[in-house]
Amino acid sequence: MSVHLQPLVGMTSDMFPVLETLVLNVDDYYRGPPDEQAGGIIDAFRTAPLLTSVDLSGLNQLVSEDRLQWSQLTELHLRTKHMQKLRQIIRLCGQLETCNVWRSDNALCNREDVPHCALPKLSYIALTSFDVGWFLKALSFPGLRRISLRGHGEIQGLVELYDRAPFELDALELSGHSPPSYKAQELVPLFRRTTNLGTLRLHRGILADRDLWAVLTYSKEHGTLLPNLEELTVSEHDLKHISTFAAMLESRWWPQDSEFEESNANNFRPMARIKRVAVDGEWVGDLRTRLHDALGCPSV
Repeated sequence: MSVHLQPLVGMTSDMFPVLETLVLNVDDYYRGPPDEQAGGIIDAFRTAPLLTSVDLSGLNQLVSEDRLQWSQLTELHLRTKHMQKLRQIIRLCGQLETCNVWRSDNALCNREDVPHCALPKLSYIALTSFDVGWFLKALSFPGLRRISLRGHGEIQGLVELYDRAPFELDALELSGHSPPSYKAQELVPLFRRTTNLGTLRLHRGILADRDLWAVLTYSKEHGTLLPNLEELTVSEHDLKHISTFAAMLESRWWPQDSEFEESNANNFRPMARIKRVAVDGEWVGDLRTRLHDALGCPSV
């Protein structure tokens, strides 16, 4: 136990009457047994009446349902390897608005079922290295607006989350560490449900396939998915199918207002122009050459 944290052990739980934010990374300081002593660090903040934001890392089994006032939190950042315990804790956070959690290893965990629980105020969730379908099972977030998946998470888990309690998603971010490609057939069911999505970010390791760019391409014959998409970010070292990607961009950008208005005729769902495209990778130069009119297309 670091001498800097030792004074917290045994401290009465009424010592932090105005504390609002707690950031605690035991891994940075704690170097050995007994783990039970480190639990006293958390106990010192057990009844902080104004605590609404918690960021904990490395505490693992020391984080439990009775060590903090989870029900008053609006923001939770937690890195742990105990997934079942994490599921139980999140269910206690009825006021939660922001949830950012990391799975610190790939150890097998107890997959027992739990009763359904809704967190109506949650608007942002970020999951890193998760079995998304299992973790979100029996949870619902009707107020969800932004999702971030890091590592190859199962998109089907998000579809099932939506079907339990529909939400109006504004932004979706997918990033990975050399996972298998996200296929269009995985993403299309989610895109058909989240028609308000305005921001889509695909980061390194996603390796989106050609069919994804094809189904996102607008045409007067079949309309398009994501009619409100205005911001697209693609960060990939070596993007495949650049010509299909370029065609998708051009299809969503009309240089003449008359063409844009025509696309919003009664036969089609009103569609937003794409306004911002951010791309990163060795393929960017090739993309520029494939855009027919550099001034009429989004800046790259």
